Amino acid sequence: MTPLGVAQRHAALWLVVACGFGLAMATLLVAPALGAALGPATFGRLASVHLDTALYGWCALPLVALLLRAYDPGTKAWSRAAEWIVQLWSGALLIGTVAWLSGISSGKVFLEWSGLARGAFLAALVALAGLLAAGAFALSGRPGHGGRVLLWIGLAAVPGALALATSPASYPPVNPATGGPTGADLLGSSLAVVAIVLVFPFLLGLAEPRRAKEAIGPAVALALHLLAFLAMGRGDHGHREVVQALAVASVVVWLPVLAWWLRRFAWPEGARRWKLALGVWAIALVASGTGSFVPGVLERVKFTNVLVGHAHLAMAGVASALGGLVWTTAAGGGGGPFGAKGPFIGWQVGCAAHVVAATAAGVREVLVPGVLFRSDPWIDGFYAARLAAGAAMAWAAWAWLRGSLEDGA
Repeated sequence: MTPLGVAQRHAALWLVVACGFGLAMATLLVAPALGAALGPATFGRLASVHLDTALYGWCALPLVALLLRAYDPGTKAWSRAAEWIVQLWSGALLIGTVAWLSGISSGKVFLEWSGLARGAFLAALVALAGLLAAGAFALSGRPGHGGRVLLWIGLAAVPGALALATSPASYPPVNPATGGPTGADLLGSSLAVVAIVLVFPFLLGLAEPRRAKEAIGPAVALALHLLAFLAMGRGDHGHREVVQALAVASVVVWLPVLAWWLRRFAWPEGARRWKLALGVWAIALVASGTGSFVPGVLERVKFTNVLVGHAHLAMAGVASALGGLVWTTAAGGGGGPFGAKGPFIGWQVGCAAHVVAATAAGVREVLVPGVLFRSDPWIDGFYAARLAAGAAMAWAAWAWLRGSLEDGA
C-alpha cells in the first residue's frame, strides 16, 4: 500500500470517529436524560473530540497526503518513513482523543492540544517537516525543485506557530463585542485556504511545474491581500469597525478567481462532482460568513445554533469537498471509494439538512430568547432533523472507510 492509501484509510477512520461523536451529541440534544449514562463524558468533552478529530484527522490528513506525494523521491525507505509519519499523526490524535475525553484540554477551540497530546502532535509535525526536507533534498535538480523548497520554508513555520498558539501563555485576539474571532483573523484563515487551492493542481500532479507561471497573477493578488491583512494589525477589534467588516467581505473576490483557476485543469471524472460541491459550499460559506458578521446580526447569532450551521458549512462542506477532491483525483478514473455516487449524495444531502436545521434552530433562539431552557416543539423538531442528517453523514463516512479498507491502493 502507498503512503497515500494509508493516509486515506486513516482519514476515513477519523471521519467515522468524528461522525460517531457527532451522532452521540445529536442524540443527547434529542434525549438529554441519556447524558447521565455517560458519566464524566459530558457534552462539552464529546464536542472537543468531534471537532478535533474532524479537523486534524479527516480535514488535515488529505493535505498531509498531498505533501507526502509531492516530496516523494520514489524510494522504498522514504515510503516506509512516510507511512510511519501517518501512523505518528494518528497516534498523536488518539492520545488527544483520550485526553479530551478525560477533560485535559487547553480550553481553546480547535487548539485544545495540552500536555502529552500536545507534545506528541508537535513531534509529529516536526517529523513531517524533517521527512519533507529529506524528500526535497533527494529531488534536487528535478523539475519543480524551487517550488518545493519555497513551500517547505513556509511549512517549516507550522510547528512553531502551533506551539505558540497552543501555549497556555498565549491566546488569540478576540472581537470584544462578540467574544469571537476578529475580521482580520477570519481573513487570515480564509487566505490560507486560498493558498492551498492555488497549489492544489501542482500537488495533485494535474499541472506540470512549468505551468507555475499561469499562477503568477493569482499569486500576486494573494500576496497583496496578505499585505493588507498584515497592515490591519492584531489585537482586539470589534465587528463594527469598517476595516474589520471589509476584511471579511473581501474574501468574496476569490470565489470567481478560484473557480477560473480550477477550471484550467483536467480533473478525473470521479473528482468532478467533488469540484462542483466545493464551489457550492464555498459560495454558501462566504455568504454565511459575510452575512452574519454584519453589526446587529453577529451579536445575536454568535453563540446560537447559527454558529453550528456555519461551522458545518466550513468543515463538512468546504473542507470535506477539498478532501474528496484529493482522494478522487489521486485515485484517477472513477475516483476510488470516494468516487462512489451513493455516499457522495448521502453526505451532501445530510450536510445541507444539518446546516438548514441548525440555522433554523439558531434563528428561533434569536426570535424567542430563552427557548432552549424550556420544552419547545420547534427546537425539538430541528434537533431531530439534525440527528437524521448526522445519521446520513455517518453512513457515508462508514461507506468510505469500508471502501478504503477494501481498496488496498
